[in-house]
Amino acid sequence: MKLPVIVKVPNLEVARAANVGAAWSDAVLQDTESPFDHAPFSRWLHAYQQQREQLLAFGWQTFVPDSIRRGLTYIRLGSAARGEDLPHSDLDFAIVSDGTVSFAQAVGPLQQFVRTMTALGFQPCRGNVMGPNPRWFGTPADWYSRIEQYYAFPDWKSARYLFMAMDATPLSPCEPWQGITVTVRSLLAASPFFLWQMAHLGIRRTVGLHPFGRVKWQAAAEGEFFDVKEQLLAPIVHAIRLLAIAGDVQAVATMARVEELTQAKMMEPVFAAAVRDALWFGWRLRARLHAQAARSGTNAERMEKGRMPQAWRDCLQVHLRTAKRLEQLVCRRFRKPRGAR
Repeated sequence: MKLPVIVKVPNLEVARAANVGAAWSDAVLQDTESPFDHAPFSRWLHAYQQQREQLLAFGWQTFVPDSIRRGLTYIRLGSAARGEDLPHSDLDFAIVSDGTVSFAQAVGPLQQFVRTMTALGFQPCRGNVMGPNPRWFGTPADWYSRIEQYYAFPDWKSARYLFMAMDATPLSPCEPWQGITVTVRSLLAASPFFLWQMAHLGIRRTVGLHPFGRVKWQAAAEGEFFDVKEQLLAPIVHAIRLLAIAGDVQAVATMARVEELTQAKMMEPVFAAAVRDALWFGWRLRARLHAQAARSGTNAERMEKGRMPQAWRDCLQVHLRTAKRLEQLVCRRFRKPRGAR
């Protein structure tokens, strides 16, 4: 697989930036290695994160007026924060304001930013987890107040918002956000109820594997399919994040979390290696779906059974067993606290 040259901000312009993503999508489709060989793809993914960050920085500088942008810090959320973005990943982000720019002043430019970034390959978040939503915008004081409210009313919605804040990195240095992250991590780690909610409401029964070990294909009019994100990647990523919070692991990237959990003896080395292989397989398969969607308009998340070679199906089944074991591990570890409803 030949990697495109990373185009950095000084050399980007709108017309060129719109073509950069296509070049990286085309490159991932050149990967013809066996489903067990992820080395070429790993090089692509690491380089692609650098290109993705350059495109994001370019868009932020180009499409948001200076008068607004100077008072705001862009916080990457989700896969972008973890360094796991793929060509069709959502544009998840939060905003920290220094107090000189209000939400009313910023919302219009931020909405325009989101619309414009689609041309650069950044899809709007379907869950509305982004700065133009007042829930994800505010001064440091606003953020601390919001966190206290979530902690005071620990329903599943509040739990999800707090866990989302654990997968976050500023696009530029932002000291206040570091304090916010420390606060959220300490609150979650000290709450058996929040940890139980993520294990049993967010992870349990999400792995796409039947009880007898068969792949859980989903039915659709056009044929059976498998959702790579929801049935393989998300359960693993969320389970590793949960273990990382419980183990006071500071890393944000999932692979780095696995490494630190292994060093802390919270994961067996052999099992950790299997988890890493499952992640690489899932990212690789999903990246190919994203690239094919960009080229031919197919579904970016559904792997159709009829289009999946048998060797890849067999490999998928192996990795789903690993994901299922991880799911069971966190469900056993984080049990419902006594007295909790």
